[in-house]
Amino acid sequence: MKAGRPTAPCLFLYLPGYSTDIMNHTTFLLVPNFRVETFTIEQLELLTHVLQDHHVNGVKFTAAGRLRVAGIDRQQLDVIAEALQPLANGPVTDWITTIQSCPGKEGCRYGTRNGEELAARIEAIILPVPPPAKIKIGIAGCSMCCTEPYVRDIGLLAEQKGWKLIFGGNAAGRPRIGDTIAEGLRDDEVIELVQRCLTVYVHHAKPKMRTARFMEYFGVEAFHRKLFDEDIGDTNA
Repeated sequence: MKAGRPTAPCLFLYLPGYSTDIMNHTTFLLVPNFRVETFTIEQLELLTHVLQDHHVNGVKFTAAGRLRVAGIDRQQLDVIAEALQPLANGPVTDWITTIQSCPGKEGCRYGTRNGEELAARIEAIILPVPPPAKIKIGIAGCSMCCTEPYVRDIGLLAEQKGWKLIFGGNAAGRPRIGDTIAEGLRDDEVIELVQRCLTVYVHHAKPKMRTARFMEYFGVEAFHRKLFDEDIGDTNA
């Protein structure tokens, strides 16, 4: 249980009247690594039991893969968050803002690969230093691109020959289609290359600079060269 910049995935617990005020960190707590993609019956029973005990009437599953529980008294925040700790899954990921992955081949007739397994491996990546800005990730199991990988900081698109890695996308007021870094990647190659992309980014980006603006500032060709440089984190190179 912690307060601070939201990381994904997590469960938000909001005070009454503050369900949309996510920038005010005094109005909510979050349970890190609380996944909403899949639940077992036992997990659903625990969630229902805890929320009923605290007279919570409704919850919302968000597009970012979180569960939003609004309208809780301040005194209840810690109690509910502690009671739901058994639903947390794995180590806390503190560098991802959101990560969306589709069901992949196990849950969609168009899917060619399993995005949820890859998402879990990406969340386990440890960065050398904290990122300068938020990082959003989209993992799509087919060319339909339901998770919008081309307009995410990190995008992964499953193809018959392997994964396509996209970096530097943005869907905000200054949209940018991400750059294709590599194609035909195996899962292990994805993890290694994502880590290298992020290492270049965190060492060379300016404060608060998202990946889209970083790619414009640093240059696509320079980024590709730096990816395989032995001094990948050398800011003077």
